[in-house]
Amino acid sequence: MLIIVEGVYSMDGDICPLKEFVELKKKYNAYLMVDEAHSLGVLGAMGHGVDSHYDIPPSEIDIFTGSLSKAVPASGGFVASSKEIIILLQHGSPPYIFSAALTPPATAAALATLKIFESEPQRIKKLWSNTRFFSKELKKLGYDIGFSSTPIIPIILGANEATLSFARKLFDRQILATPIVFPAVPKSQSRLRLCVNAAHEISYLEEVLEIFQKLK
Repeated sequence: MLIIVEGVYSMDGDICPLKEFVELKKKYNAYLMVDEAHSLGVLGAMGHGVDSHYDIPPSEIDIFTGSLSKAVPASGGFVASSKEIIILLQHGSPPYIFSAALTPPATAAALATLKIFESEPQRIKKLWSNTRFFSKELKKLGYDIGFSSTPIIPIILGANEATLSFARKLFDRQILATPIVFPAVPKSQSRLRLCVNAAHEISYLEEVLEIFQKLK
């Protein structure tokens, strides 16, 4: 049995209740795979991911997967696991057999980013400071951001047409907000997906909030 979860869910911005899944894994003698695509570089004091966020030893997770195109600005992705599982994937996984290794520049960028996670934790603090500010102010304006508790902040507008129209109005004001519509999300749950980052200054976020207030 294999249990698969995400560290941070990409459409709603909520965090996986990892402790509960570790308990399920042990109860049913299953394997646990955690996709850190949206939690690496975000959760934990050093950006190590959802296991660090909950202070769970990495050894409790059987397989880690992740992206190298989110917080890590390279390309491709990774799988980290035991030697036995990696050998199994190398010999039995078609995507592995028909894909190429990372380019040297992408590998260098990924390694450099991991070093930054360790040496500059203030970036993580700034990310979360921005997130708390922006989420709180959007709620004050009356926007529905669902259950997001991370830098991925959905603006749930409901209908596809309203979502696409809102995204266009923002784009005309030089704000790129990705519209997410059915079937990527359930019907009546169409939303804009905003992503806060550590490079945003409060003054910029305030400008964006002013525009959201005018478009309300």
